Amino acid sequence: MRYCIPSLPVVWSEPMPESPPQQVHPLLADLRAVTGAPWTAEQVDDLARTGTGEPLADAAAASGRPDLAEGERAPHVVMLAGNTISSDARVMKAMNTVSRFGVDVTAVGLIRPGFSADEDLGDGMRILRVAPGNRIASSGARARWKKARQGLGDVGSALAPWFTTQDDYKNSVARWEHRTRELAAERGRAAQRTDAAATGGAPGGAPGGADKVARALTWRLLKAERVLLKGRAVPVKLSSMRKKRAASTDSGVGRRREALISAYTAVPGLGRWKSVLPEILDQDLAIGPILARLEPDVIHVHDVFMIGIAVRAAQRAALQGRTVKVVYDAHEFVPGLAMVPPRQVAAYADLERSFIHDVDRVITVSPELADLLQRTHSLPRRPDVVLNAPIADDPSTRVVGVRDVCGLGADVPLVVYGGGVHAARGVQTVLAALEQLPDVHLAIVVRGMYAYSKELRAVADRAGYGDRVHFAPFVPPAFVPRYLSSATVGVSPLLHAINHDVAITNKFCEYLQGGLPIVTSDTPAQADLVRELGLGEVHVAGDVDDCARAIRAGLASAEQTRRRIEGDAELRHRFSWSAQAETLRTAFDEVLPQGLPEVAWAPGATQVGSLRGQ
Repeated sequence: MRYCIPSLPVVWSEPMPESPPQQVHPLLADLRAVTGAPWTAEQVDDLARTGTGEPLADAAAASGRPDLAEGERAPHVVMLAGNTISSDARVMKAMNTVSRFGVDVTAVGLIRPGFSADEDLGDGMRILRVAPGNRIASSGARARWKKARQGLGDVGSALAPWFTTQDDYKNSVARWEHRTRELAAERGRAAQRTDAAATGGAPGGAPGGADKVARALTWRLLKAERVLLKGRAVPVKLSSMRKKRAASTDSGVGRRREALISAYTAVPGLGRWKSVLPEILDQDLAIGPILARLEPDVIHVHDVFMIGIAVRAAQRAALQGRTVKVVYDAHEFVPGLAMVPPRQVAAYADLERSFIHDVDRVITVSPELADLLQRTHSLPRRPDVVLNAPIADDPSTRVVGVRDVCGLGADVPLVVYGGGVHAARGVQTVLAALEQLPDVHLAIVVRGMYAYSKELRAVADRAGYGDRVHFAPFVPPAFVPRYLSSATVGVSPLLHAINHDVAITNKFCEYLQGGLPIVTSDTPAQADLVRELGLGEVHVAGDVDDCARAIRAGLASAEQTRRRIEGDAELRHRFSWSAQAETLRTAFDEVLPQGLPEVAWAPGATQVGSLRGQ
């Protein structure tokens, strides 16, 4: 890969103030880790200081929440999610937004190493993280059988004539390889002695015929032993093949995966959530009492994982004469969950089906998913749509544009991909299309150089265009549009899968906020918007030739498309977080028995300029 550090101004159109910044993004450590270039702090700061570009919004003045009127009590909302809270951008945006409506917000999630159990963010916001026990999952008949199997397995693996683990097989092969190397050394030693004897210089003379016969017999025995080792490894190899097939079906795409999910769903008992997901019961034992102590007016549960915990908490509160409303935020279509084993997908679908009719409001991430949820569950009301749009960033923070990170001049066509990187996202389609686009560079924004990123880099190097593929580090969500805006075109090459077909992705909104033309695959939700609004080009998902065509066309009209996006304030607002905050405000005002406080309608109440706690 080629990395250099130029000094081109590519980020702002107005000079920044002379005062030194508090922080520059991307962070120096991330730049070094992802690009491998020898960046220095001074080089990063120089690029940020010389950068130009207009900030998305004057967000600095909209960072705190308005004051409540005298005597007005703040409603209490609990955000509930099966993660650390601060690692989930959607939860953090919702939490900071609802707080600006004059609401006290407590987020309850799960603790992980490196996170505190209690975090006070100020402005009426707090994060509580709990560590559920393993009581239910470690009890009962199934747990006893598991322990028995483990005990028998220790004895059985020692006595079994076959290998039970890959490590056992590898260790035995290693011993076999050592013996073959020893035999080869012995044969080499014999050859040395034979040569020396022929020249009259070998002590002890040439080896005898008996030694040769012994070595030949040993070699034949070793060959037979190798065949036996392979035979004993058949169970391990079959297990490895099954795991590979499972991995391919767990990528979120494929008919086999969909068939397995359907089978687990259709057969009674196989996909019951209480049987497959006992950890949720343990989480309820830990989180339920906390929800009771917090006495929220609303529980806003994010994703499917804790929907049952939220509903049961509201139902138990009713016994005490308290009314607790539940808002369910469906981040994905559950049967289309990627990277989750099929039986667990079926169990999560059963969990959602068991509780979705007990919630008071459903929110989701795209119009297409709203329609799908309404049809699937026969909901009386269509879910509200809150897109995964970016907040308006803080213009006082300096951002180095992705073009500078890649070391490219302003005249170089640069296609950027920002977001999660794995096979189902289709990045490999764009990578392969570079062979037909000899002057085009590709920037892939990654959290780190993990296995799949390294694989993409190796593919590009072998294909001969590795110098045109660049990896750039992540920046905080608020700064992504400004970070990406220096590219020429943004790509979203998703392969077809249920959730992909109904998704309007984070990157789609981020490209728009950054003024970037979009080249998307023909996943319907995004493709329809691109065609309807004239935002760029559409290609057939997974089709390299058509992807190259679309990128070529998108680059040809990029300047015109960018001018149109930047000149359409209504379009940018539609895909901004402030527009989504307006939907959240309406939903919470209707759900809360007394409605939201008056400050929720104060000027700037829907403008979130920073995310506390992230």
